[in-house]
Amino acid sequence: FFCRPEMEISAREAKLYDRQIRVWGMEAQKRMRNAAVLVVGMQGVATEVIKNLVLAGVGELMIVDDAKASTSDIESNFFLTAEDVGKGRAAASAPRARELNPNVKITTDETPAAKKSAEFFALFDVVVCCDCDFTILSHVSASCRAK
Repeated sequence: FFCRPEMEISAREAKLYDRQIRVWGMEAQKRMRNAAVLVVGMQGVATEVIKNLVLAGVGELMIVDDAKASTSDIESNFFLTAEDVGKGRAAASAPRARELNPNVKITTDETPAAKKSAEFFALFDVVVCCDCDFTILSHVSASCRAK
């Protein structure tokens, strides 16, 4: 997952991302293509963030969430269905997120973010925390700034 050689934008990707490339340029799209993003938490806001990152063509995306999907999650997470209740939110959401853009490598991790090390967070270019409590935010912030 984290051994990322820099990748060029293929002709197929250039066609797919044509509108974006016109706005922010090929070099920015290439940086997006080569970026690894971590999203912590898989509730309503994270669903929108993940959708936008996947459609924009980020290279790699990992979702860390240790909660199980509930009926209330279905109301705010459009990647979940009634059949997903009781399953891990991240793992249950990933297949539908992959459908948006198969070029994006999406992985999940159900280990609590509070148990992740600074070395883990250092593997990512961007870390996004959604709907996290202050304890988690403090841990992630300190871990990201440790290196």
